[in-house]
Amino acid sequence: MIPQWSEALLLAGAFFTAAAAKAKASPLPFTIDVKTIDQGVAYGLMIVGLLVTYLMH
Repeated sequence: MIPQWSEALLLAGAFFTAAAAKAKASPLPFTIDVKTIDQGVAYGLMIVGLLVTYLMH
């Protein structure tokens, strides 16, 4: 059986992979898309929440 923390990491990896697949290649490498940043912050907070939850239990 897979431990809970590794399951959380697998789910987080799946979310990041899906987000990367949806992201379009920018013509300029340094252009900043606000929507992409917001999604990155949301995914980051979600992963922090998952890790804290699994560490607390």
